[in-house]
Amino acid sequence: IYSLGSMHQALLTRNMRWLDVQLIAIASPPCGLLAAVIAAWLFNAGFWALVVQAWATATMSTAISWVRCPWRPGPVHDWSGAKSTLKFGLNLTASMILSYFARQFDKVLLGWRWGSTELRYYSRAYTLLDTPLNFLTGPLGSTMVPAMSQMQGDPQKWRKAYLDALAVITFVGGGMACLLYGGVGP
Repeated sequence: IYSLGSMHQALLTRNMRWLDVQLIAIASPPCGLLAAVIAAWLFNAGFWALVVQAWATATMSTAISWVRCPWRPGPVHDWSGAKSTLKFGLNLTASMILSYFARQFDKVLLGWRWGSTELRYYSRAYTLLDTPLNFLTGPLGSTMVPAMSQMQGDPQKWRKAYLDALAVITFVGGGMACLLYGGVGP
């Protein structure tokens, strides 16, 4: 269900229509929750109410995306860009899969070598470090990607924007990490 609105959400993000993107993020979960409560209460759905919640949230997200974005899919008249698009998509998918396993490999090794107790401590410490950094990189990334996609015709401007964003992430993220590392001790 989400995939039916993914292109619309990507276009909203690329065009920096932040109010529409936030409307989707804020309005969809309460609709799903309401659907789950109704399913559980009126129809005695039991644990199936959670499935109803997921479906209703996805449906509302997709519906809002379609209403707020004017683009509509249609027949393809020019297939010349399809090969490069598919190649890019396959490379991106492979990269994301490899990245996921690379990020999880340390946990697999740690759990295998020292067991679940140490893995739990490591996982909690990693989450405590990673969460504040995500508060920085998440919003910056969601604004920089569409901004940089609009600069793709000007390599110098694109390079400067990338290096400036990287400098902010490094400076602020490094400072946050130092504070978090410095706060740990006996």
